[in-house]
Amino acid sequence: MFDIIFNQQININKISTAKFLYKYCGLFIFSRLAKKLYRFELLKYLKDDKYKKIKDLSDTVTQKILDGYCVCVFPASLGDTLLFFEYKKVIEKQHNLKCFCIIRQSQKIIPKLCNETEYTIVDDINLICKLPITQALYFDAETLQDIGNKSSKIAKSQIFIAHPDYIKSKRENMKLPGNAISFREFNEYLYDIPYNSNYEDVLSLDLLNTEANIDKTILLAPESATAATTNKIQSDFWINIARQYKSKGYNVYYNSIKGIKYLDKYATWLNCDLENALKFALKSEKIISIRSGICDLLHSLGKRLFVIYPDTKTLDDYSLNKLFKRNDINEFIYNNENTDYILNNIL
Repeated sequence: MFDIIFNQQININKISTAKFLYKYCGLFIFSRLAKKLYRFELLKYLKDDKYKKIKDLSDTVTQKILDGYCVCVFPASLGDTLLFFEYKKVIEKQHNLKCFCIIRQSQKIIPKLCNETEYTIVDDINLICKLPITQALYFDAETLQDIGNKSSKIAKSQIFIAHPDYIKSKRENMKLPGNAISFREFNEYLYDIPYNSNYEDVLSLDLLNTEANIDKTILLAPESATAATTNKIQSDFWINIARQYKSKGYNVYYNSIKGIKYLDKYATWLNCDLENALKFALKSEKIISIRSGICDLLHSLGKRLFVIYPDTKTLDDYSLNKLFKRNDINEFIYNNENTDYILNNIL
């Protein structure tokens, strides 16, 4: 395969050539000449319609890289993304830089609720791999894992994939204090900030417009992003809750990505995006949820929030009360023997 570089045919598949270009591309990409060449080449490619959707993203990311930002990409859950924003000021101070965030469309409400401005929204998080600036910085990177393995730390003018599953060195060398891995320690290790750092508590549900009047409403959230976690809690448990509240005259709704057949007789599917689900939750009398990302966003509701953990380890690692330093969130460990106890405390 040949590329034209300065009007010369260059075989970039030749190892020696590739190593030479990789060695010097870091210096070249920040030069004035590189900026001019980049703009010319990008405009040429953008004549093809399939490239138009990445034009704004490419321009934005390139400018942030040139300005010395660390561009942070969030491929994981709501909770992971939220905790980054809670720690953002600590991270920036620790590493003496500014962070710019790439957020998935499904999580766009998070920076809004955190009053954050340094971010952009994408439909497909993997588009970051196709940008010319990405290819210039990380030669031959085709996936988010490739980028993460080449850029394992938050640093100026780099792209950082914000989850250890995408960074081999982080995943294989995880060392946390104590015997239990808490969600806070997990993130403090990921971002190379001191343990027990104070986050800013920037999330504000007051930024949501919740004018709707909802009376006698219960909201269930029986699914998490991980199917294995969801399946640990039997469907009869959720049916029992929904049926009993419905018999008491409550309006029972449930939040999930898709409709859940076993609940259709007892509850109404709240078919909406995350922002409207949060608005609905704020007006509900109780929110009863499996431990999932939406719980992190609703932690300030305190005693109105009932969280079901599928096992003891999940509670130890992801306790909302421990994570957000509260003591008023209702937390329960599910097993087949204690369902009556949980129901008696929820109903």
